[in-house]
Parts: sequence; structure tokens; C-alpha cells
Amino acid sequence: MSNTMGEAISSTVVSGWAWLPGDLLYLIVEKLVPITDYIWLGAVCKNWQSVAGHQKHQHLKSCHKQLPMLMVPNKHNRHERRGLYSVAKGKTCSFELHVPYNRRLCGSTHGWLACVDEILEVTLLNPFTKRTIRLPPFAQVPQPIHKQAYRSDHCIKKVVLSADPSLFPNDYEVVALFR
Repeated sequence: MSNTMGEAISSTVVSGWAWLPGDLLYLIVEKLVPITDYIWLGAVCKNWQSVAGHQKHQHLKSCHKQLPMLMVPNKHNRHERRGLYSVAKGKTCSFELHVPYNRRLCGSTHGWLACVDEILEVTLLNPFTKRTIRLPPFAQVPQPIHKQAYRSDHCIKKVVLSADPSLFPNDYEVVALFR
């Protein structure tokens, strides 16, 4: 019975944090510096994720560019997870991202990864929000395409977005470079 009561108290505390007044939440977010802090804050709940995502973009526009983080295999070698390595700090971050190994990554921009599968379907994946966007098929695909070509750079070389789909869901373009 005490376990159930503890869970109820814990649930109440978490839900209380989720509805922190907006002004106070923005004051907290304004003090964040490393990009990883925005990721951690956004993991608390959907409300905080929305505020952290918006403020992260404002922060990136107003401050100097930080070194990019590198996606690396996770320390447990799980096929659905990858880690992030901070070049600036020289260490791997303590959280992992859900990024499947069964797709080839062919670009990253605005926090989104472009993944291509065996039949050349491209999906955008935001590893921080776990949101995916399946792109429409290409009108023309350069020939010849071999069954294993998607695993190499001989097919889709790179995918680039004109804007962040999270901020401009109806106003962005995708460019795919074929080899």
C-alpha cells in the first residue's frame, strides 16, 4: 500500500512541475547555456519541450555557434540507441537517442536526421522529440539503382532542409542530392 501511495505522490509532484507558470519557466530557460541543457529540459514534459524548443532556436540565433555534437554508437551496443559525443567537452553525454541502425543517415539539419531505407524512401527523424515525417516519393530516381546502393553514397548523397519543420510545418523544402 505504501508503494501505491508513493507512486501517487510522485505522480502529483511530476504533474505539478509540468504546469509551472510560463513566466517562471521562461526565466529558467533563459539561464541555459549548453544545448544539452535544452534537451534535458525538453524531456520533462510536452509543455517544457515546447518552451525549450522555441527558446533553443532563439538562443542559437543570438549567441555564437557551438561545436556540433557527433552521433556515436551507444556504450551498450543496442541497435536502437545512439549516444552523443561533445567535441567541446571531449566526452560522451549521459543520455541516448532513439535512432535505428537499419536505415542509412544521409543528412542532418535543424535538429532533424534524414534517413533512407532500401526502397529509397526518405524519413525525417527528430531524435530529441521522436517525431518522424515520411517524405513523399521522388518523381524521378536516377538510374541505375542497385538493391544495396542505399547503403553507399552512390544513391542519395545528402538531404538538406530549407527550414525547421517543427517551426515551419507547412513552409519548408527538402533537397535531395543524388550521386
